[in-house]
Order: sequence, then structure tokens, then C-alpha cells
Amino acid sequence: MNVYQMWAANGNRGGFFVQRNSWAPGRTFAVVHSVGGMSEGALPGVSPYHGNPEVRVLFVRVIGSVPPPGEWKWWPGNVAVSEQALSCPGTYAYERIDPPDWFTWWGVGEAYKGRRSFRIPGIFECSIG
Repeated sequence: MNVYQMWAANGNRGGFFVQRNSWAPGRTFAVVHSVGGMSEGALPGVSPYHGNPEVRVLFVRVIGSVPPPGEWKWWPGNVAVSEQALSCPGTYAYERIDPPDWFTWWGVGEAYKGRRSFRIPGIFECSIG
């Protein structure tokens, strides 16, 4: 699936995690939060590319060691986080992934109405939407 198809499979909304096949597993990932300026809703245009609208993500990259499972609160590593456009979202080089255990995510339920909150304990916290 490309990212536009993942959007549709996620109920036509953001809040899902992706990783590109050229990124380091467990060290680099992105959280899709909008497509074509929308945080939710069916994409206009014809599937599977929908006219290639811009996909905005929270891009997360671990610099240094990855925290051991269950020990994130003792982890001294660094994380680079940026909000940016995702490169080539129409390619099939992305896969949907589960969030790493050290990355806390909440607010993905239907009742949350598209608002997304991100938190890496002690390092980074923001809301998008």
C-alpha cells in the first residue's frame, strides 16, 4: 500500500505510523497527521494516488542508542523530531508499523475528533490538529 491507501485503511484520517524501507528499523519513523491539508476525510481524486497531495508527518529519528524495551524512562539517548512533508508518499516503499514501545501515543480514538497528541516522556511533547 502507498500512504494514501493507508490513510483510507485508517478510516480516512491520520494518526498512523509509517516507516520507509530505506530507514533504520526502530530508529526512524513518521506519524502521518494530514493529507492535502486535512486531518480526516476521504481524499478527493482517483485512487491510488489522488493527485499526489502533500502528506505532513511528525518525523522521529533516534540519535544514539535505542532504549531497551520497558526501560524508556531511564534512557539517556537523543531523539530528533520535526514536522515536515513526507517524501514520495505515492511510492510503495512505506509500510505501516506499530509505534515503538518508548513512544507514547494517545488520542487516536473516534471520539477525539482528529486531534493528535505526541509525547516522548521527558524529551518531547506536542499536539497537532
